[in-house]
Amino acid sequence: MPTGVFFKERRRADMTRVYYYRAGSAASWFAPDDLSPEYISQARYLHLTGITPALSIECRQTLYRAIDIARDADIPISFDPNVRLTLWMADEAREALRGIIPHVQIVLTSREEATLLTGASDPETAARLLLDRGPSQVIVKLGSNGALG
Repeated sequence: MPTGVFFKERRRADMTRVYYYRAGSAASWFAPDDLSPEYISQARYLHLTGITPALSIECRQTLYRAIDIARDADIPISFDPNVRLTLWMADEAREALRGIIPHVQIVLTSREEATLLTGASDPETAARLLLDRGPSQVIVKLGSNGALG
């Protein structure tokens, strides 16, 4: 199995292009049984990314298994939706990522991702709507304007 890789091409200071080569990679075959509950239980935090559930159904199941392990061990969970629409369609991403948010304590998202997940273009409104889903903290990255949290 190949190792997944991506390349980021900086065309200009304000323009980049990203190329993903992850299909069929070893990471896309990650399964719940591949996790070590003992290892995860020793963590101070578990940080998850929205790229993992985009790779395959098995990866999505693995992410949920990691959540279960961390919750059983009282490990705080942070989540960055890290939406990559080259990996899946917006509707599928929205549904899958919304399903993860109630299981985490911290959401770290971009303004665009917050809008995708909530439908609200105002970052404060989007943060409130995400908080209503269950996390104790939501941070919306605002680029050069800092962050809201």
